[in-house]
Amino acid sequence: MQTKQSSASTAVKWTIRANLDVLMILVLIGSLSGCANNPFYHKYVMSGQVVNVDGDEVILCVADTSELDTTHEFEVLRSVF
Repeated sequence: MQTKQSSASTAVKWTIRANLDVLMILVLIGSLSGCANNPFYHKYVMSGQVVNVDGDEVILCVADTSELDTTHEFEVLRSVF
């Protein structure tokens, strides 16, 4: 009888641990999704990505705009998976 209680107790502990792990992952994803306006996110994650395409106009996210002017050209590649 003691073995059944012990294994049930272990199962409950593992279930709680699994639920905590899932909760931690959801909190991490939620906190990262809120970083869209963070300078770190724009510089290291989003820099160089296409943000929007409207006809012939393409909007790119760039990390440093201090040396850009209207004569700069960018080569944009499209990957399709």
